[in-house]
Amino acid sequence: METDQQNLNRGQDNSQMVAAYLEEKKPEHIQSVTEVMPIADLLLAQRVIGQETYAKIKAATTSQNQMRLLFDGLHAAGAQGKLAFCTILHAKHPHLMQELWPAPPQ
Repeated sequence: METDQQNLNRGQDNSQMVAAYLEEKKPEHIQSVTEVMPIADLLLAQRVIGQETYAKIKAATTSQNQMRLLFDGLHAAGAQGKLAFCTILHAKHPHLMQELWPAPPQ
């Protein structure tokens, strides 16, 4: 049976793995994700990004610029925010996530 510390360590390892993955695949996500606002809506609802970041994303004129701004907001959100983003991205764009990362984060 795992201890609370082992669960915490596993969660931190997953968060760090997700953060590294997102940084590595950032260009692919910027080019591939075309419906950014549904993702931004969920991130705002989960308080991963703030209202100011959300407004900037909404005002951007291309999906690529929206994704760049979203990534800027994720940088400030830290590893847990990136994990939330990755989970949402996996739900909204499973085809993209399977291409880039075959197994979803836990």
